Amino acid sequence: MMYLFDLDYTLIDSDELKKDMAVVIYGLNNGDVDARFKRDTDSCFKSQGKHYNLSDHLEYLIGCGAISKSRAERALTEMKLLLLNIDHYLKPGAEELVVKLFENGNKLVLMSYGDYEWQKMKIDGSQILHKYFQEKIIETVDKSQNQYFMNSLKRQDEIVIVNDKIEESLSMKHAIEALGAQCSVVIIKGPYSQHVDEKFADKIKYMGDFQAFNGLINEKQGESRLPQEFKIK
Repeated sequence: MMYLFDLDYTLIDSDELKKDMAVVIYGLNNGDVDARFKRDTDSCFKSQGKHYNLSDHLEYLIGCGAISKSRAERALTEMKLLLLNIDHYLKPGAEELVVKLFENGNKLVLMSYGDYEWQKMKIDGSQILHKYFQEKIIETVDKSQNQYFMNSLKRQDEIVIVNDKIEESLSMKHAIEALGAQCSVVIIKGPYSQHVDEKFADKIKYMGDFQAFNGLINEKQGESRLPQEFKIK
């Protein structure tokens, strides 16, 4: 069986990461730095429909006089060090689940969405991803259209998508099933899945957190087929 994991807000607590990023980038540690980080990233990326990129963020801050060039150079160095400890931001129970699934003989694949350079920096800093995930894919446009992944599927494949975004997951599920493979969706609680609409109730399995997911996997220890609880049409 294959488990297809998302990274941001699924495996890692991206909000906690952003808090530490703000301290590193601005060289400040006060109550205003989080709001400042959000305001600047919204202006530089979100409002323009662009993916976050660390180098572009620092250039933006230099250009608007928010930080000096020397501060930016130091921030880049410190950010690289911070990302070498990216596993610190794994959500509670995530590592335990990953290890358990791997030891049970499942194939683990990561597909992360966003700017290639930024996603690669995070992936490269993770010992867990490199040790247990057979493939690590970065998609910059649309996960459901990732030809590398879709072309690798076989009709007999059984896939469980583990993600925090419902609509994205259902789009991937549709694309996967169109190729003849079986696919189920497990949603992990995050800012994009705080309120699960009832219209999705028959299409996903909402686990909430990895502790609950671990509990289900413990019950199904040794089973090689897709867990019945995940077989949602």
